[in-house]
Amino acid sequence: YGRARVKVVRKHPSFFRPKHAAPAALVLALAFAAILPLVSIAAWPLSLLIVGSYAAFLVAGSLWLACRKRFPYPQYLAVSLICLHLGYGLGTLLGVVDLARKVMTRRRMAW
Repeated sequence: YGRARVKVVRKHPSFFRPKHAAPAALVLALAFAAILPLVSIAAWPLSLLIVGSYAAFLVAGSLWLACRKRFPYPQYLAVSLICLHLGYGLGTLLGVVDLARKVMTRRRMAW
């Protein structure tokens, strides 16, 4: 879905909203949080802050949705939200990479 969103926004730039970039930013932040401690042991607190913040929002969002819709299994909502966020974010990033490749190929052919 994120991959197609990049194509739509390219054709219709006015359709873009910051919320469309949020999942891609999340994926980048989580990747950064995973790599950062490998570079410096002093970076562990920042990594834990990034992952912990997402986990806290995930738990709060799942509980809120479960209460609002009277759904008895908030843990399933949490898993669904993780899949949704990561899938959309990775798709958006892949869509941007596809677009960059396409633009670079056109520029090379124009030379």
